[in-house]
Amino acid sequence: MPTIHDLDTPSILIDVARAEANIARAQAHADKNGLKLRPHIKTHKLPYWAKKQVAAGAVGITCQKIGEAEVMADAGLTDIFLPYNILGRAKLARLKALHGRVTLSVTADSAQTLEGLAATFTDAGHPLSVLVECDTGMGRCGVQTANEAVALARVIDKAGGLAFGGLMTYPAAGRAVEAEAWLADAKQALAASGLACERVSSGGTPDMWRSADASVVTEYRPGTYIYLDRYQVAKGVGGLDDCALTVLATVVSHPTATRAILDSGSKALSSDTLGLKDFGELMGVPGALVTGLSEEHGTVMLSGDGKLRIGERVRVVPDHCCVVTNLFNEVNLIDGETVLDTLPVAARGRRGEYLSRTFRLPRRHPPHGNNPSAPDFGAHGHQMQREEQHGEADGHHQQRPEQAGIDGRTTEPEHRSRLVQCVPPVDREFDDRNVDEADQRDDGGGPGGAAGVIERAG
Repeated sequence: MPTIHDLDTPSILIDVARAEANIARAQAHADKNGLKLRPHIKTHKLPYWAKKQVAAGAVGITCQKIGEAEVMADAGLTDIFLPYNILGRAKLARLKALHGRVTLSVTADSAQTLEGLAATFTDAGHPLSVLVECDTGMGRCGVQTANEAVALARVIDKAGGLAFGGLMTYPAAGRAVEAEAWLADAKQALAASGLACERVSSGGTPDMWRSADASVVTEYRPGTYIYLDRYQVAKGVGGLDDCALTVLATVVSHPTATRAILDSGSKALSSDTLGLKDFGELMGVPGALVTGLSEEHGTVMLSGDGKLRIGERVRVVPDHCCVVTNLFNEVNLIDGETVLDTLPVAARGRRGEYLSRTFRLPRRHPPHGNNPSAPDFGAHGHQMQREEQHGEADGHHQQRPEQAGIDGRTTEPEHRSRLVQCVPPVDREFDDRNVDEADQRDDGGGPGGAAGVIERAG
């Protein structure tokens, strides 16, 4: 089998034994405290690990974007929570399609979000579960008071195709007690209004480990716990030996006795430090810290007995593993130095999709060739058609999600089908009315004039 010495750098390494131990530890804690665990897949973005988490006892998974949820549904995950305000016709259509495939729940914190959900979901026999998001101190999304939570819950309860699913929050780190009090007040206010609140969902890995005695929280959504990172170590969640994710890097320069340069900069380690002073720490090299990042260079300062040499490979524990995962196309599962498998980060970049086949693109010139149904591509049409046909001939077209394997893999080549376009991306809510208005406004090559081949993009 290949080893980590066969890998190019920078690469992500995932220590399988450590990740599995972290999964088991969190699940045991949740079971002991009567909590339902619903892990957030944002950390790993892999169906492989999502299935491991569910097999260990999780009730389902949490995704942050519809595209992520679609990937997980394609891979066979059946209970998905999307704690996000879903707005816009295109996203709502995708959400409705997803609702027909899996057990789905979402959140809302405004009447505007609920208006779109209520208009989209109208089947009282199969309602969409909607939780009210509460700002319990994070200062991000969420209703501000218990009374606001009750007001939205009533709107949800009266909507024929929606069902009030409970309360959700993402509390500020270290302020779990404050969040607990907020949620308790809101639950009591709901009860006084005749609304049952059976599900109270909270998140954040560091605060998961506190005692859950007499807590109103019924469900927890940790994400980082599976890999851990320097931030979690600083919060006392574990030690460096518990960190499953590291970035394999190469020393490419050693200008001074105390300064070395890695081939891993902000595009591999991320500049998101979560408030920590440095950007990473080298495993097995005492006192070696990544103190600065350029896009493709990482500056390591050595102290004490730490030694490095040019060409040496090192493993970096990043400050925030979730964003590092999102910077790579694939990860390598390892046992010691043996590479067990290499997996595509299936849900990476799944923020939205361009679904060209749902749009009627404006026609500018007569159809090409003898095919009256052939799409018109404007001035650049011939070149773009050739590129698309070249991709087909070489087998480079990206597979649809339903063709993906059970673990999120596909049989597509390493390089995905190219996104060919000659204009900025078409608005995802583009419809015939927009096209007609664009035709009236612009007969040239501007946003209303040029048309492009827009393939499905993750």
